[in-house]
Amino acid sequence: MEYTLSISNDNRTKEGKQMIDERHNQREPKAVEKALYFDKIEGREPHIDISKSDMNVYIKNETVEEAYEHLFKDAVDEYNAKQKRKDRCTSIKREMEKIEKSPNQELRYEMIIQIGDREEHPDHEACKAMLERIAKLLEEKYINLYFYNIAIHMDEPNGTPHLHADYIPFYVPAKYDDENNAKKKSHGLSVKQGLKGAFEAMGYSNFDKEIFIEEDGHIEAKLIQDRKNGAKTQCFVNMREDVKEMLEHEYGIQIKDGDKVKRHLDKDELIEYKSSISHVNDLKAEIHNKEYDLKQKAHRKKLLENKMDSLIEERNRLEKEIQRLIQLKEKMVREFNEMKSMMEESLTNYIPRFINAYKYLDNIFTHYFTHEKETYMKVYEITQAIMEKGKKQLLNIKKHIDNQEVPEIKTQIDFKEVTEELETFVEEYDDYDDYER
Repeated sequence: MEYTLSISNDNRTKEGKQMIDERHNQREPKAVEKALYFDKIEGREPHIDISKSDMNVYIKNETVEEAYEHLFKDAVDEYNAKQKRKDRCTSIKREMEKIEKSPNQELRYEMIIQIGDREEHPDHEACKAMLERIAKLLEEKYINLYFYNIAIHMDEPNGTPHLHADYIPFYVPAKYDDENNAKKKSHGLSVKQGLKGAFEAMGYSNFDKEIFIEEDGHIEAKLIQDRKNGAKTQCFVNMREDVKEMLEHEYGIQIKDGDKVKRHLDKDELIEYKSSISHVNDLKAEIHNKEYDLKQKAHRKKLLENKMDSLIEERNRLEKEIQRLIQLKEKMVREFNEMKSMMEESLTNYIPRFINAYKYLDNIFTHYFTHEKETYMKVYEITQAIMEKGKKQLLNIKKHIDNQEVPEIKTQIDFKEVTEELETFVEEYDDYDDYER
């Protein structure tokens, strides 16, 4: 069976920004969490199945800073040693900042290699073995591309197993001109970063590219020199052929040939084509904006529906509460009327009886108060008489003591007379009390 072979080295978005993320390629937890979060908010299916991430293969895992340190540290130290002024010295960080600001360079590059497509591709284990062999081939043959981060992804449910290879192109500038063997002036570091220099150092250079032009119904071939992408294109074409030959020889699979002939457009057609591409891009951007607006509206609609459901639940709760309060009010009114009836009945039946009882008690209190008053006064008078008699006897005893006359002093006070008066009074009171009853 024949399979396609894809080697992609375009890592830019429509806005021209790089899409390389080494942490995502190495499946670092925070990077995976971030990716799954954006899948969720944009309404996409998760593009990573974390249950299968253990099947991934991580061949190299250096940071871009570590890679630059490895490539350019000796060159930086050599350059700084030659400087007489400290302000002319450089550093790895400064060199990286220069490259980032350059319009013609990138700090690092990435290629993605895939065997087959979603519909047709070798089984996962075979894909893994082939991609590991491709990674080894790249490192062995393309010596001016420093591969610092290589990962094979087997955990994307909607994709085919593929290889991410992040690299930094570097080269040592030639000291002599090839034409007249004259010594070249070299500025800066002895090791430089750049795609063109790296490809030329590996033997690839600008070359005459064959294109085909249609004129008057006839197709004619024409050679032009590709100065901008010639070395790069030649390198990746050769890389694809190397990978294809290795796979067919070592694994016995057939790789489909890519299209070799592309029709060259004339000036007017090129202008029309670019205008069409621009119009298509505008339409895509408009569709994207419309889809985003629709998602936002659907999200707001969902929020409003949830809020409406909450309001309906609250309305039903309030209706039940109002019904309960109405029933409670009716019960309280009924109990109040019953209490009112009882009070009215009590006022009608019991108040006259209370009044009669009050009058009866008042008569009794009035009668007994008068009688008791006379009794208390009589007891008081008798008590006073007893006290006067006792006082006189005590004074008489004191007088004898003062005069030192101690005749026979009675140790007992004779209360016989007083006692008889009290007994008479008590008998009279008992007779009166029996009479009243």
